[in-house]
Amino acid sequence: MKWIMMDIDFIDAPILRQFLMNVEKLVIHLEFLGDIVLGYVVTTHLYFKYSRLNPRLITNLRSTFVNNECYAQIVDKAGLHKHIVLASPDLQRQICCTVEDF
Repeated sequence: MKWIMMDIDFIDAPILRQFLMNVEKLVIHLEFLGDIVLGYVVTTHLYFKYSRLNPRLITNLRSTFVNNECYAQIVDKAGLHKHIVLASPDLQRQICCTVEDF
């Protein structure tokens, strides 16, 4: 099995399943942590750049910037969608077609 540019041989299937489950949990935790850090960075930036705004307005601005649609536009503008590695080739094609049509 090739995983992150390393050849790994698993003889015991239950150990392989446990390994993959742990990797999946790690990815979920990293995604959660990334969302929190990104929200914090955006909030801090807005707070210091627009210090005269009230907290509710800063929260609304942060919600506008920290969402999937905004991420998609940033990824599209930067051309990063070409570098996303997905397990599903069909999903990869759909993303590329959507970006081209956008």
